[in-house]
Amino acid sequence: MEADRGTIIRLRKLTDSSLIVSWLTEGAGLVRMVAKGARRTRGPFAGKLDLFVEADVQWARARRGDLHYLREVAVRDYRLPLRNRYRATLVASYFGFLVEEMVEEDFPVPEVADLLGRALDFLQEKDAGMKELLFFESELAKIAGSDGFKAQEVKDLGEKSGFRARCVKMLAE
Repeated sequence: MEADRGTIIRLRKLTDSSLIVSWLTEGAGLVRMVAKGARRTRGPFAGKLDLFVEADVQWARARRGDLHYLREVAVRDYRLPLRNRYRATLVASYFGFLVEEMVEEDFPVPEVADLLGRALDFLQEKDAGMKELLFFESELAKIAGSDGFKAQEVKDLGEKSGFRARCVKMLAE
């Protein structure tokens, strides 16, 4: 059994009652987990799994593959103010997308976890703008270093998905 603090950056339906939850954790990096029964109203994770939730999480490693098993979640911060403004939610989702694309699974990058946490905390308090979007992309590129993505490559990753264009359009309005 492993444990760490993490932030949910993506949720996907697996079955009628289960989800695949992508966590960015401080010590284990990007970890994908199956949350059995998470879609049931009276399941063990009812009300605990939502985008941008920060929690202490426990999981069991899969014997084969990279889809581990979520065992326990203790929510620290639901980040509810983030969901009240569409612009902030869209930009936060874009940040989560970039992180999921750039960070290797089960490879700890505490600087990225810290950057994402600070960005989400900022977006709870203030509305998003182009300045914040560009800052996040720039800082992510710096963390990736000269071997990894450069600033233009981070921007291109967002452009290729179409996600960045939606954010830029929304922020321009």
